[in-house]
Amino acid sequence: MQDMFHNLGHEDGARDGARAGHLDGRDFGARKALAMGRELGFYYGVTQRWLVYLRPSASSSSSITSVVSPPGIRNTERTRKQLTDVINLIERYPAVNDLETDFIQLMDRIRTKFKLAMVNLGSSQKYRGGGLDTTNDAVTPSPAVAAALANGKQMTF
Repeated sequence: MQDMFHNLGHEDGARDGARAGHLDGRDFGARKALAMGRELGFYYGVTQRWLVYLRPSASSSSSITSVVSPPGIRNTERTRKQLTDVINLIERYPAVNDLETDFIQLMDRIRTKFKLAMVNLGSSQKYRGGGLDTTNDAVTPSPAVAAALANGKQMTF
């Protein structure tokens, strides 16, 4: 009789533990997905704004489209490619849990491309878990952004 109650208690405990573990895992996954989504959204938004700022402009004297390097920004074409790569990687990021995808590796690639582009732009914008680092660019623009603003170009982040 004692063994029967022991076995029933064990089965109930195992079932309840599995259910609780499933719920905890689901909650943990949802929190991680939200954090990753916020980070991707930050990179996407900042990257899009820079691409708008660096977009090719048509020369008034001819129909040739050229990219003019704003002051303080190195190699505009390469920087545009890096920014475009960030956008493409984010757009390819799976919206559902795909067992074939290495999410960590893909996030690392996005972060690396974003950092390279920011270095070329002379910007110190970084994702800090909630948005822009308010001790740097959010209050005092980087030299490249300050120069662009001084030249009459409007840029908002």
